[in-house]
Amino acid sequence: MDWGKVGAIFTVGCFLLAGLTLLFQVKPLPWRSKTSAEPAQPRFSKLMAVFIVLGFLASGVTLWAAWYPSPNNEAVHFSSDAKEKIVWTEDKILRKQEVLLDNHGYRRCQMYDVTLIWNGTGPSALENTDIHGYDIKTDSDSVGATLALFKAAHLLKEDISFLGKDGKPIQP
Repeated sequence: MDWGKVGAIFTVGCFLLAGLTLLFQVKPLPWRSKTSAEPAQPRFSKLMAVFIVLGFLASGVTLWAAWYPSPNNEAVHFSSDAKEKIVWTEDKILRKQEVLLDNHGYRRCQMYDVTLIWNGTGPSALENTDIHGYDIKTDSDSVGATLALFKAAHLLKEDISFLGKDGKPIQP
């Protein structure tokens, strides 16, 4: 359940009810109309105050929920077949070399100025691994297009180059 949407609907409802309460005070219903010719002056009622306070409380709660969402404790799990395909490298220092990501995992490794080869053909994992300077190389058109899109949208660092099938940089 999306509590943000529920809170927003509740907030709008509270403010609408407060507005209707004010409207009915200014222009009473026909069976409650007074015989005087003067227009009714709006007065502050307890009911209107309750709706306004409820609206502000609901707004505050939904804003808080939007800024501090509950942590998602669900981890990504591969099927047992896919997890068995991963070849693990542990406690290594890799410098200026090509590092295959498809069907490979790296634990507690240090990588310096490496070229990550990623074709999207299998699962990969990086656990407690630091990467200092890298480029990404791919033979896959779809992975290349995705990387170019991410770079064009400034979702990745500008100094990272993406190398295509021919080893030439992919331009977004």
